[in-house]
Amino acid sequence: MCLVWVFIMKEIWRDIKGYEGLYKVSSCGLIYSRITNKNRALCKDSYGYENVGLFKNKKGYQYLVHRIVAKEFIPNPESKRTVNHKNGIKHDNRVENLEWATHKENYEHAVRMGLQTPLERKNVKLTVRDVLEIRKLYKTGNFKQSELVKIFNVNKDIIHLAVRHKTWKNI
Repeated sequence: MCLVWVFIMKEIWRDIKGYEGLYKVSSCGLIYSRITNKNRALCKDSYGYENVGLFKNKKGYQYLVHRIVAKEFIPNPESKRTVNHKNGIKHDNRVENLEWATHKENYEHAVRMGLQTPLERKNVKLTVRDVLEIRKLYKTGNFKQSELVKIFNVNKDIIHLAVRHKTWKNI
């Protein structure tokens, strides 16, 4: 996709902070390895975002490509923590398609774009019993998070946060 844009605007390459001399990122969302002299293969995570493995000192780490692009090319004077895809296409990591946003701004944008349904009040009011049951069912290995979404009629993010103990930490 980015090759089309190379003719319209100049592609810019920068060293990735913390990986100087090893990897570069382009304003089109490509990752180049100086080790192999090739662009790195990008993988999609379960949410549809592209990620890439970067290696340094014999250790590998996975990074979201849109976050690498934003960190290297887009100033963030307000220290916003989320990177939003303006056109709603999760694999379009061109710098002009990205912007820093708060979690609330990112969520509101997703609702406006029709990418996410508004959270209903009941979604944020799971009971302790619900959370314990969600965790118990997930732990058995017989239920995927997507199945728990349907059973409990809540947003997928709420299930994910519950099973990963990111919310309701006290239970």
